[in-house]
Amino acid sequence: MSKEIFNETKEPYKFANIEQFSEGKNPPKNEDAIGYSATSIVLSDGATDKSGQSFEGRSGGEIASQLVVDVCIRSQANGTELVAEVTDTLKSLYEKINPAALEDSAFRFGATLVVARIVENQLVVTQVGDSSFRINGADVYTNNKIVDDLTAGARKQYIEATTDVAGSRDFIMPLLKTQHKYQNNPVSPLGYGVIDGTNVPEKFIKNYAFPLNAVQTIEVASDGYCNVFPPETNVSSYEALHAHIEQVDPNKCGQYRSTKLSDDRTVVIANLQ
Repeated sequence: MSKEIFNETKEPYKFANIEQFSEGKNPPKNEDAIGYSATSIVLSDGATDKSGQSFEGRSGGEIASQLVVDVCIRSQANGTELVAEVTDTLKSLYEKINPAALEDSAFRFGATLVVARIVENQLVVTQVGDSSFRINGADVYTNNKIVDDLTAGARKQYIEATTDVAGSRDFIMPLLKTQHKYQNNPVSPLGYGVIDGTNVPEKFIKNYAFPLNAVQTIEVASDGYCNVFPPETNVSSYEALHAHIEQVDPNKCGQYRSTKLSDDRTVVIANLQ
């Protein structure tokens, strides 16, 4: 068989052996959402809504993360084009159910986005927000928010000074309620990118491209695993990692300090075949 005929008949790459796990911090509520096809994997982590709104029993974070997944799975776009498509869809939703969000950032939903898509001979990844991914069980791509690190630090200091773990979330709540001012704010040093129905500046949209023949596995995870990856690429290792974190730092004010005691956690793992 000639080289030309072989290339013409070669099967295209696809995601295979997909393994997933997702659990909300307060089941059955879960503001993480995932979706996948043979050529796309999407994970979105909805931000906990500080305005106290509810929409037919669902939080803004739940709605936003599911919208991100639905749009990204249907779309073939990537990068800034994909982010603009998701943003426009969320803005249109505001017009129907949450018009206050069009004028006041305090009422906007929020969600991260990681989309891994097979495009010709590359694995193309679009990342907005602090959900992470890992390639070949070795190369980690995180995107932490400075404002979260500072707020988690304030919570840690409060707990160390008072031993009041239960009240630590209330202590930092005023900070959390003003965090929306930094969403998609390219001027502030605390600015960060999020899908919230407004323009996401290009500086907050991370784009990656990996040759398909150099990728064996990809893992996409929400920050419920504290942006740490386990030694092995399977769900059981992630859950063992979660158990370890809960054992060594149950109050999330030490090695795995956070703005909250627990969070929704989600991971999707796939091979390239």
